[in-house]
Amino acid sequence: MINVLHQLALSMSFVSITHIIDVLAEHSLEEARKAVQIRPHTLAYDNINLSTSIFVEQTVNTPNKVQSRTFTVIYKLLNAKLEDMKLKPIISCLKNSSPLKMSDLRPSKKSLKSFIAQSTVNVVNRLVKYVKGFDYLKNNPLLQHPEQRPLTKGHKTKYYCLRASTIEEASVQGNILVHNDIYCVQLKLDTDDPIINLQAIPTINDQLTNACIRGAQEMRAQDVSSWEQCQIFQIAFGVFHLVMNLIWALLQNHCGTTNDLGSLSHYFLILEKTCL
Repeated sequence: MINVLHQLALSMSFVSITHIIDVLAEHSLEEARKAVQIRPHTLAYDNINLSTSIFVEQTVNTPNKVQSRTFTVIYKLLNAKLEDMKLKPIISCLKNSSPLKMSDLRPSKKSLKSFIAQSTVNVVNRLVKYVKGFDYLKNNPLLQHPEQRPLTKGHKTKYYCLRASTIEEASVQGNILVHNDIYCVQLKLDTDDPIINLQAIPTINDQLTNACIRGAQEMRAQDVSSWEQCQIFQIAFGVFHLVMNLIWALLQNHCGTTNDLGSLSHYFLILEKTCL
């Protein structure tokens, strides 16, 4: 699409190109509106920073050169049905759940076996890439990651990009305003519709956004509907931040020294990646 617009830019006016972009954006929104009305979907959004000028100088009474926006994507859920999204059973399970125990976090033998197999492939691939003498293993079929719950062959997740909003999502109030902008303004849903208040919307975000959504749910716990309580948004953990936290903990507690054979520092030295 960018290449097409670039070719058009050589022969069309700025006004015409802007009009085409507006039409494409509205078409994407219309597709998203159809998707959220027909079947379950997942919501994901985060802040983006846009530079409005290539010049370094910042003059008085001009817009900030870097502006923060919120960008949202709607994803279709594979094989999900409306009955799978019923909010009441989800809330009931949450209220009746007990605090996590170590036994809940301990992987099963099947999961542990899978983790070891995947990790083995990762380690050997790093050796193949960075250490001479392992070249003969390159493209070895045995070094392919074993599939776990494979998707249907050729499946691609359908997604819809919404308009970027000028609302800051990095606060509790900001998240509430983002939700209103997404579903009331852009997707034009009636939040008083009972169906909206009966269906859960899974949302996958980073830890800050998740914390803000939780804050909104606590702040509005006594409100009049599931929409106003923000309960329809059911949160998945922020995978990216979780992995960063695990890596930090790993390096702080289990890195070892270069003299400890088998330690992380020892392997980093072998890989000539001492900055890790």
